[in-house]
Amino acid sequence: MINLKQMELSHQLFDRLKQQYSEIELVDIVESGVYLDHLWVRIIMPGNEDRMIEMGELAADLSINILMDYGYHITISSASRAEKMATNVGVQSKTPNRVPNIKNDNFQGVIPILQD
Repeated sequence: MINLKQMELSHQLFDRLKQQYSEIELVDIVESGVYLDHLWVRIIMPGNEDRMIEMGELAADLSINILMDYGYHITISSASRAEKMATNVGVQSKTPNRVPNIKNDNFQGVIPILQD
């Protein structure tokens, strides 16, 4: 469960990146599917590879500052426009980058197929 301070810090991380990389878009903020104490700020990355690398370096520095100052592990993760659309209509999975396991997840319904 994401607490209020984690959400605030996640938005601050995105806002700092957005100041220098106006083309990025926030998709969502989720708990990592790998580490329970790790949050991902999922964004649509810059289209230019050099800008993406520069932004990744800045994000790493900001994330380290958040970890040292507050003890929260918050990093950025790449997302697609299709995932943003799915999030906006409430289709986004609670666990990112994971296909539902029909036997173990009590899955009922249709898995939407979204493409960029």
